[in-house]
Amino acid sequence: MGELSFCLVTTFYPPHSFGGDAVHVHRLATGLSQRGHRVRVVYAQAAFRLLSGDVPPAAGFDDADGVEVVSVVDAPWQAAATYLVGGPVGYRSRLARLLDGFDVVHFHNPSLVGAARGLELGGGLKLYTTHEHWLLCPTHVLFRYRREVCTRRTCWRCTLKHGRPPQLWRSTSLLDSSVATLDLLLSPSRFTAALHRERFRRPRVEVLALPGPTAAQLADLPEVPSELPSAFFLYAGRLEPIKGVQRLPAIAGRVEDAQFVVVGSGSLEGALRDAATRLPNLHVIGAQPYPTVLALCRRALAVIIPSIGYETFGGVGVEAMATGTPVAVRDLGPLPELVDDGGGWTFRDDAELATLLEDLWHDDSLAIAEGKTARAIYERRWTEDRFFDRYLQLIADAARVRGDHDLARRARV
Repeated sequence: MGELSFCLVTTFYPPHSFGGDAVHVHRLATGLSQRGHRVRVVYAQAAFRLLSGDVPPAAGFDDADGVEVVSVVDAPWQAAATYLVGGPVGYRSRLARLLDGFDVVHFHNPSLVGAARGLELGGGLKLYTTHEHWLLCPTHVLFRYRREVCTRRTCWRCTLKHGRPPQLWRSTSLLDSSVATLDLLLSPSRFTAALHRERFRRPRVEVLALPGPTAAQLADLPEVPSELPSAFFLYAGRLEPIKGVQRLPAIAGRVEDAQFVVVGSGSLEGALRDAATRLPNLHVIGAQPYPTVLALCRRALAVIIPSIGYETFGGVGVEAMATGTPVAVRDLGPLPELVDDGGGWTFRDDAELATLLEDLWHDDSLAIAEGKTARAIYERRWTEDRFFDRYLQLIADAARVRGDHDLARRARV
């Protein structure tokens, strides 16, 4: 395998980031660089400034040697204009230059850094990872009117309900023609892949599960804050309605003996903190550095993923399983795929979740046994080495289809 050059394009990148897509791009850039490849990350720092409000930059991320990071969007108004017109405004030529000359151009979340027309740029093999449902939904989340899974397209009204202006370009053929210029769509779950195959005739869609934390990240974890209980159930993620986190106070009230820790920030943080003042077994500790989140996963009896909208993968579940902690996931979208072979449980409603947690709290041997299974499944499915082997093989396969046999040879695992 020879050295390859990669340009990774994403709206958010640590520390100017919010969620899991940026964490994955950071892992991808680091892993590629450590494997001897040349990496450039192109992102939009101004987009973070536009949307972050009081959210501080993410902590706990350092760039690997050899990773070049470039912010291409200089002003928040450019990010907003990109959203509205579906292409780069005021920086198209610079973006095109930054993407030129790479073996592989890999788009992640392009919503505010190039958007649909940005997908047409770059001369190398072009990939796109569906971290979110942006190709299918102007709000990224397929969560209609901020209250239910989307089963019927009412995009303009729904976008307004989400507090955003409609994107008129989505009513044209722009998205289809731009996506058709890609060589490969990578989806992290079978569920998400099926949604995109149904929507787009081209390009080919392949399933590529995202990797969990590296061995180095797991080896040197900090202490859990001393004020927290010695045993607890954990929620870690954005504190937004789609995540179902608003259900946790009621669950904590039903399972009064158990302790619950909520990590993250978002629009529901104030309401959850208010609930915690009434519920002594509910602890809301806000956003935490990534190493601390992993340490909390390791300490927890189980990690709860109560999402009431369609996830694309469920990355926090993989992080939990990497630490040897089982997961309890709602039976919705791709989440059951995490526990296909064990390592946790599914639940259909709040009553099932409460019963499960009650049982685990009073007999932690159930969680300990399932945690061992979770760790074994992680080693089999989600390690970094397994991810990169599959990633490079897919690149080699796509290069052969394109007729680029030199790239196929150099990418071969």
